[in-house]
Amino acid sequence: MPSSEENIGESFLIRAIKWGLNHPQGFSVSEVTEATELSLSDREKDVLKTYLQIAHKNHYSIGVTGAGPVNPDTLFLALYILDYNNYADGRNKYVISLESHFNFIDYQELRLARKNAKDAKISAFIAIAISVLAILIPVLTTQDIEVRNDVKIDNNQLEQILNTSNNVKINEQQLGSLLSAMEDAKVSDQQIKSVLETLAKIK
Repeated sequence: MPSSEENIGESFLIRAIKWGLNHPQGFSVSEVTEATELSLSDREKDVLKTYLQIAHKNHYSIGVTGAGPVNPDTLFLALYILDYNNYADGRNKYVISLESHFNFIDYQELRLARKNAKDAKISAFIAIAISVLAILIPVLTTQDIEVRNDVKIDNNQLEQILNTSNNVKINEQQLGSLLSAMEDAKVSDQQIKSVLETLAKIK
């Protein structure tokens, strides 16, 4: 379901103002109501024609009778009128009123402000997520390191150690240190027995 902002953006009045601002040289009643870019329904055309009639009457009231505008509440101004009896005469030209122009600028600024606010909210969410990850990653990494400290030596690794140490002379103190290290490394009794047998041969 579209938001209220999207509904406003799709309003035929907003589209008509935008279209009119792209035609500052003026346009006739038929040019704006039949514009293919606007794709107006019959009801929407009638609304625009009402506004154009008001602009026509205002121009007549100000330019001919010297009185004030009949109704200032209109999207359009009459640029010049050649037929005062028929507002829809193709020679009559209209433009977007100054007030409508300013209202359209306000609408554009509002849309931009909302977009910036939405972007700022997304950026803030990303920044918070990064901050949370920055806190969690060191904790998880430390736990992972602590788990890896629990080392186990398999038979192949033990055999490589023993083969490497064939030409090494080990005294009793070094032997005691080696056995303690093997116990800390969770070496099995069978592996310790193999080490002792090999060390006996070395000595």
